[in-house]
Amino acid sequence: MTALILALIAGALYTGSNLVARKVLKDGSDAWSYSFIFSSIGLIVTLPLLLVEYLAAAFNNTERLSESAGHEPSLLILVVIAMGLIVVAHNAALFSANNYISPSVNGSIYKLRLIWLALIGTVFFQESLTDGLKLGTLLVVASGVILAGGMKGKKSLLGITLVAAASVFYAVGLSASKFLLTDLTSLQVTTLVFAVPAALNLPIIYRRRERFLALWQKHKKLVLMGGVLGAFANICVFAALATENISVVPLLIEAFLVVTFAGEIIILRERENLKLKLLAVALSILGSILVL
Repeated sequence: MTALILALIAGALYTGSNLVARKVLKDGSDAWSYSFIFSSIGLIVTLPLLLVEYLAAAFNNTERLSESAGHEPSLLILVVIAMGLIVVAHNAALFSANNYISPSVNGSIYKLRLIWLALIGTVFFQESLTDGLKLGTLLVVASGVILAGGMKGKKSLLGITLVAAASVFYAVGLSASKFLLTDLTSLQVTTLVFAVPAALNLPIIYRRRERFLALWQKHKKLVLMGGVLGAFANICVFAALATENISVVPLLIEAFLVVTFAGEIIILRERENLKLKLLAVALSILGSILVL
């Protein structure tokens, strides 16, 4: 029940974060800069919480690592570095897609990650592949195909391609995080997910500092809002992932795609292909329900 509540909270927070990202990036603002700020804000949010966790563990004289810890430190370091590189690629692809496509299209194509997670969960984490998961996956794929078929223009297809790539990066990155959770606490993993990409992005941002400053000056409040929402969303996701299957947590988050769709219409005033988007959203949500 705790994992369910955390995943639903994460879904609500991700919805807000995604709408903010689209609002900021739809005018062509630099996605790399947004990604760097997103990771940096996440790090700023999680570090004090990590300190509190550390002090609480020290006060209670308890282990700060999970009870099942046992992997070689060198292996953990390699996984952390690999995860950081994957997160950088994921954020760059996903945020760049917001320059070209709307949040509901982004969210529907992004559901491809559920397929990869189902496969990874079955092969590497010995999770069961139920009939509901199979049928739900087919519906999710169908929603993506419908939207992809209805989009026109090179920019829209580029956005779809970027989201599809991000879905693969997400699945691999989340799998690496699930592995790390056997040795680290969920808050430690969350902090690493923000810290490593922020550090890896520094050289890139230095070369793009003019674009970074332009983004910050133009959208400072929105960028801060998106970063904070994303930070707490990730905290909830990894807390849920510590006790729940890797293929289940993202599915619970998907319940909020309909909220994203509504926010896109009301807040962002993006009303193109409404019937097509509504059909795709309905199929995606039905697919998520069947998987559960």
